[in-house]
Amino acid sequence: MKIFGEIKQDFKNAVSEHLISMVLFLLAMICAAFYIDAFNNSRSHLLRAFEYVITFTLIGASMSVLLCENIHHCFKNSGIIKTIISIIILIVGIFDTFILAFVNNYTFYDLVWPDDELSKSGVINIIYDISIVVYVSYIALILYFFYKQSGEEFESYVAKAFCGVMKAEILYFIIAIGSMLILGAIDVLISDFAEFELYAVVQVILLGLVAFPCGLIGLSKTQNEISRFGKAVIGYVFTALLAIAFLIIYIYIIKILVTWTFPKNEVFTILAVMFSFGLFIWTMAMGCVNESLKKPIACMPFFFMPFIILQIICVSMRIRQYGFTSSRYFGVAFIVFELIYSGVYIYKFVVKKDIMGLTLIIISIMSFLMLLAPFVNVHSVVFASQKANIEKYLVNKDTEDEEILKNAYESYKAISNDGGFQGQRYLDKNMSQEDVDIVNGSAAASQREWYYIGSYSNAQEIDVAGYSKLIFVHADRRGEDLLNSDLQHIDIYSSKDEEFIGTVDIKDIANELVDIDKKDVEYDIKNEMEKELLSNVLVTFEGDTFVITDISFNAYEDSKGIHVLVLDMEGYILKN
Repeated sequence: MKIFGEIKQDFKNAVSEHLISMVLFLLAMICAAFYIDAFNNSRSHLLRAFEYVITFTLIGASMSVLLCENIHHCFKNSGIIKTIISIIILIVGIFDTFILAFVNNYTFYDLVWPDDELSKSGVINIIYDISIVVYVSYIALILYFFYKQSGEEFESYVAKAFCGVMKAEILYFIIAIGSMLILGAIDVLISDFAEFELYAVVQVILLGLVAFPCGLIGLSKTQNEISRFGKAVIGYVFTALLAIAFLIIYIYIIKILVTWTFPKNEVFTILAVMFSFGLFIWTMAMGCVNESLKKPIACMPFFFMPFIILQIICVSMRIRQYGFTSSRYFGVAFIVFELIYSGVYIYKFVVKKDIMGLTLIIISIMSFLMLLAPFVNVHSVVFASQKANIEKYLVNKDTEDEEILKNAYESYKAISNDGGFQGQRYLDKNMSQEDVDIVNGSAAASQREWYYIGSYSNAQEIDVAGYSKLIFVHADRRGEDLLNSDLQHIDIYSSKDEEFIGTVDIKDIANELVDIDKKDVEYDIKNEMEKELLSNVLVTFEGDTFVITDISFNAYEDSKGIHVLVLDMEGYILKN
């Protein structure tokens, strides 16, 4: 077949260009196979630990060599500078992977670390951060130099590389499935020998023998044109789905403007995923469609740019309320990347230069800034943001103000998890064990009595006499701490199409349901009291009749009243 003939020729060329990295990765997979098979025999823990470390060190060596190979092929002229850079890349990549594998292995863990747990965790976190930056940078640079070698425009290279990898990996999937079937047939028909480990060993070796070389073929051999099928899928199907997603978000924006409500917390995640896929889709599409479609597709990033405002609103609301955590920090970093990408794209759109490959370099630089750069890395920002709540508690140790205790508790968790070595040292120095016990909830949060309310009206019929329309509605509020003032303004939406219907006050209902739950009576009596309470109709702020059919929430009570954390409510509206 023609496709396998092309793969065979590309395979020969790829082997000649990337022989050392392929051999190192194959050796890594062979070591991994020995490590997997070690669970089936009596080899010592020490030997298995060495196999683990050697496996990952060889993987790091393979990636480092691959980057050096790409630099060599991209810059043909030999020189002392290129040689020095290659040596540094090899030393950093191999040493970093060796250290990471070494500290990750339990056999070696206690041999090298001091007894001081604070120093131990701090050093390990720094090693993890350095490793992430090294891996992200190496992968980004490998892809960047593959792109530069191709001589294609960035968009065209991305499309051809994607299709090339998919086409080349067909061979791997055929061989992988075939080997599984052959082993299964031998196991069933001839000899019962194939344990799970044997299947795993074969698949791991195939990763090094077939999958890795096929991946390199797809990334490095982009001289062939994309098939008509590939162009149709990328240029029409993917872009059409993305356009529909854009339309949904614009409709949601209109809804926000009409109802004058804040965007939901889930909006940021949805838009982040949309941007990640969208960037890949419109980049590939611009590299493979004809000229008549290039202009409308080139406008897609401009249609996304207003969505960044929604993301800023979502993240800033949470940061303003609760300060930085690692997830909010990375959310801000993602927005910064979107803004930088947008700026680069606008410049490229205006000057018509092939500069979008800089996206890979930007990713590499941002990984360093987020994890290692002083003052702006995630650990420094989280610590600086949350430190004030701890200090407020330390100044008011005898306070019974639950707001101070709650904020200190949340800040303590954030600094413990994401504050880095500086944050851990601060907590260790300034907080006694008694303080730790308090902010962990022994004196505050654990004494709260929680209420788990779940009630339904069980109505058998609905009297609609005198009304013109009945609308089934619902409301859900999650991830918020709702006080009585919040419960007085709960927005309800149509169950059919999520249209905003009105706003209702459920403060009294919620408080009475909690009072019923407190009563020391039998379950059946409580159930009847709840149904009787829900039979009372409410009136929305718009003047419509609202009947609750089902309500559930989690709540606790303090001096401020009840706090509702999760609210789900269903019912119907009767329009006059």
